[in-house]
Amino acid sequence: MESENNILIVLANKDFRDEEYNIPEAIYKENGIGIKVAAADPNDCIGTGGTIISPDLTFDQVNEDQFDAIMFVGGLGVERYFADESAIGLAKQFYQDKRIVSAICWAPVILAKAGIVSGKRVTGSSDSENDLVAAGGNYTGAEVEIDSNIITGNGPEASEKFAQTVTDAIIK
Repeated sequence: MESENNILIVLANKDFRDEEYNIPEAIYKENGIGIKVAAADPNDCIGTGGTIISPDLTFDQVNEDQFDAIMFVGGLGVERYFADESAIGLAKQFYQDKRIVSAICWAPVILAKAGIVSGKRVTGSSDSENDLVAAGGNYTGAEVEIDSNIITGNGPEASEKFAQTVTDAIIK
């Protein structure tokens, strides 16, 4: 990758929230942040609104050392990753390496499953609240939360603020 700052965006192969990908992608590009997309399998990722993204990598091809941050995109399809050891493992590894771990909408549940939200202020869609609290997170319901190296966003309407917060953390 040619950029000094890079982010790995994790998409579900089916039913990710288009705006939770499209808005952050535009903001990251505007700020010179390199983007790679990862998914569970190499097939195209198709958003609920019809956006089609070809992943650059599958989870087993990710080299964390190439990225400053990881971002998990929400939508109904992200539920597939709640029990996916590879997706959960990426969240754990980025967190342990003190890289930025971000998730929006329903995707913060992946962070809960990774065991990295305990004692942290977190947000996400109302659907994620029970899982975040059960994992020891302090669910606030705010538009965006940042606690340590974890950044969470509430949902599609928070996409712009979420992406700007992640951008600021990467290029600090």
